[in-house]
Amino acid sequence: MGTAPYRPIRVPRIGPRGCDRWLEQEPEQRIVSACRSLFQDDLRVTPRKLTWIWFAAIFLLVPWPWIGMGYSLVPALRYGMLASAGLAVAAAEGAQGPAPLIIGMFCFAFLLFTGLSWWIARMVGKLLGRAKPPIRIALTLLCVFVALLIALTTQPYRTPYGHAERGGLIEILS
Repeated sequence: MGTAPYRPIRVPRIGPRGCDRWLEQEPEQRIVSACRSLFQDDLRVTPRKLTWIWFAAIFLLVPWPWIGMGYSLVPALRYGMLASAGLAVAAAEGAQGPAPLIIGMFCFAFLLFTGLSWWIARMVGKLLGRAKPPIRIALTLLCVFVALLIALTTQPYRTPYGHAERGGLIEILS
């Protein structure tokens, strides 16, 4: 019994550049070209990516008013946290009395403000989508940075159901 003679494996060409040219490069050059091809499309900020950036900023930072068991002014994420905590308690211990109404109110507020956040983000994304890429990137990053700075350094949020009546982003989400 013998072994078959060694034959080199031929790498098929894929796409216009092909893999064979990539394999002929030095290892360091392979890493550089792989990184360039990996991040080449991701560095462009399209209107769709702008919409997601704006949605995340609005969802996490914009205080939404709600009049329920007292007046509150918190981000949509806080309503989602309260709704999920209420659902967890209801699943573990059962929901009796006013608990289903309160949980439903938090779920409704979360869905309403998430939908409004997405709608506003879509409108801003479409509006900025007409601008040149450097302008839309600069405006988006500037607005998000200023909103994050305000949320972290001041106390723009108010909640009757938390350990602090007024607070910044970290106090409200903790």
